[in-house]
Parts: sequence; structure tokens; C-alpha cells
Amino acid sequence: MPEIGSSLSPTTSAAVLRVFDLTLDGDTWTLHREDPNFHQRLIGRVQGYQILAHPDMSKDQSATWVKDFDITLTRSS
Repeated sequence: MPEIGSSLSPTTSAAVLRVFDLTLDGDTWTLHREDPNFHQRLIGRVQGYQILAHPDMSKDQSATWVKDFDITLTRSS
């Protein structure tokens, strides 16, 4: 999904496309992206009507990961 926005000026925009591999294995949902300088992943656990997830990043080609933040996705009725 493209990321569109700008922090440069009100008349400048940028679009970035990032492609992630997706797997769903049992109750584990994983998104993974490998870029030569910046790897990203999101690992989520499906629990009932929620997915508890956290995105991580790696600047050393997946040798070490740094957690960004926690996310809770809840299905609405």
C-alpha cells in the first residue's frame, strides 16, 4: 500500500510503495519486508476478536530487531 505524505513543504509530496510477505500460521500473523538497508516485520497473535501485534525494525539484515510499539486491533460489530 503506498505511503503518501510530506514533511518537506506544503507543495511537495512523496509516494512510497513497500511490499511485505504475509503468512498466517495458526494464531500467528506475520508481515515481513527485506530491504538492503532496512528490514521490517510485524508479528501478531490472533486472540478471539483481537490481534495483538508489534512492528519491529532491523538495520543489520535481521540479525537484531528493535520493537517499535504495540498495536491492538479489535473487530467491531
